Amino acid sequence: MKNYDLSYEQTVLGSLLLGDPKELIPKVVKIFGDLGKHVFYHQTNQLIYQAILDLYDQKKPTVPLSVRSYLKENLKQDIPESHLVDLFKHDLAPGITEHFAKELRDLATRREIEKLTSQIAEKIRDGTKTSALIEQIQTKVTGLRQNLIEAPEPITARHLLETPLPENQYLIGEGLVPNRGYTMLVGKAKEGKTMEALQMVLCLAAGVSFLTKKGEKEGLFPVPDPKRSLFLLRENTDTTIKTFLQKQRVGLEEKLGKSIDKSLDLINFDRPKTTYLDLKEGLAELRNLLNTYKPDLVVIDPLSRFLTSDMSKMETAIKVANTIDSLGEEFDCAFLLVHHFRKLGKDATEAGDIFERITGSSGWRNCYVSCLALEPRHKRRSRHIKRLSFEFRTHEPIDPVTVERNPETLLFEQITEEEVFEGTSTVERVVEIISKDFKSGVRYALITEIAAQKFGVRKTRVAELLKKGIEQGLIGKEKGRDGKYYALSQTKFL
Repeated sequence: MKNYDLSYEQTVLGSLLLGDPKELIPKVVKIFGDLGKHVFYHQTNQLIYQAILDLYDQKKPTVPLSVRSYLKENLKQDIPESHLVDLFKHDLAPGITEHFAKELRDLATRREIEKLTSQIAEKIRDGTKTSALIEQIQTKVTGLRQNLIEAPEPITARHLLETPLPENQYLIGEGLVPNRGYTMLVGKAKEGKTMEALQMVLCLAAGVSFLTKKGEKEGLFPVPDPKRSLFLLRENTDTTIKTFLQKQRVGLEEKLGKSIDKSLDLINFDRPKTTYLDLKEGLAELRNLLNTYKPDLVVIDPLSRFLTSDMSKMETAIKVANTIDSLGEEFDCAFLLVHHFRKLGKDATEAGDIFERITGSSGWRNCYVSCLALEPRHKRRSRHIKRLSFEFRTHEPIDPVTVERNPETLLFEQITEEEVFEGTSTVERVVEIISKDFKSGVRYALITEIAAQKFGVRKTRVAELLKKGIEQGLIGKEKGRDGKYYALSQTKFL
């Protein structure tokens, strides 16, 4: 098959010479992109196209006579008049011109691929390193792919008002995770950001709401359809992720009353070693991953480990934001960036706008579509109880919510103020621990230590629960200071 078509070339050039230059020339230039005059296979046609562009840039007529004179005087090329006449023997309608321009661009792209193949074969014979070969191929192919991406046509206000928009503009609804762009999940270290990100991709894979209330299936953020995720890791170990995932899976299955085994196939994990969002080589690897897994959502955990440049600089944030936007358009996906709060100085407080505490330049905040900020609900309450704040670019704002991370399932759920006070530390749960793990009763020091660690509260809170349990007739205690506590549902040992 020939990788050129002289008839198409003549049609496009003829249209540019006789048509409205202000309408046609910018459109054709945009279609050709970086390939420029090399879209034309015939060298004479390359020269004619170059002359047309030069005259257009100089705001001079681009009619045949002007082009022929320019070629002769400036490019030292005496093009036969008969060659120009042949250009006008085709159907020169604007629609056909744009169609043939795209066909020429595709043919030129195939020629570039053919040329690349020859170059790579020669480098292989010369002993070039495999990694260098792959990098060169990736760089060239990425450029060619970008050139084929069609830019969106301008939309007038009238057209916008009359055009129905897609119903589902979010992977996770109510403004949380868009189909494009990026969402940020921020908080202090060891706050549970990775657990929450895992819960989000589990809900996305299973097609169930994110952030439900206890005992309910419908949550704050609906998931319109099950989608595929790619979780890129650089911090937590595989053992840790497996533990988190297994507990959340069991918890979600209990809540739904059904298996989510098939949904797990929609979540992929990878630990890329050289993927960086601000390096050319790193982006080449990321493109490979996106092309392999074809995710709808990509989780970067944590963002700081996928950058080499200074996060405090605006140019870094803008560069990464633009890169993510381009990748989203190219691979039809969105990103979730897991990130940290900056460390506060000695005299600084945590009061004020929580989103101003995001580490790095304000550009990160300026460019995201939405953000979730995770922080402890109260220093004196259970460490499992958190405050979750939201900021949206394209949706109505909502008030922060209080959530509890279930220590057994590691799932975050909305809770009430009354539940905030109790947290996971209740008399019933203390009874459950005693009856399950201490058949012969348990001494005060041990039960307070175990329950406090499990509930994430102080030992004094467990002491209060033991006292309440005795008052309610749920817990018994042997006589004496060192007497053991036991559940009254058990047989008291003598």
